[in-house]
Amino acid sequence: MNWQPSNGVITLTVVAAAAESAESTFAEHRSLLNPPASSSPPAWVMGDAIALEQLLFNLPLNSAQAMGPGGRASLIVEEWVC
Repeated sequence: MNWQPSNGVITLTVVAAAAESAESTFAEHRSLLNPPASSSPPAWVMGDAIALEQLLFNLPLNSAQAMGPGGRASLIVEEWVC
């Protein structure tokens, strides 16, 4: 899946691409990654867009490597106001 930095907006496409990129790692570890719901809203995040997207790609990969067989992880986008 092709993705581009989004200037601080983490879109469902970026989160879905992160989940898709981690699928084979989860399969290797006999674990399951629940992808984000298609109804997840875009999340506005203040910060470096490229670093945030890299973070979204690394978190699922790291969790797959850390959990044992049969483990489950989910990527969820929620609105949170502070």
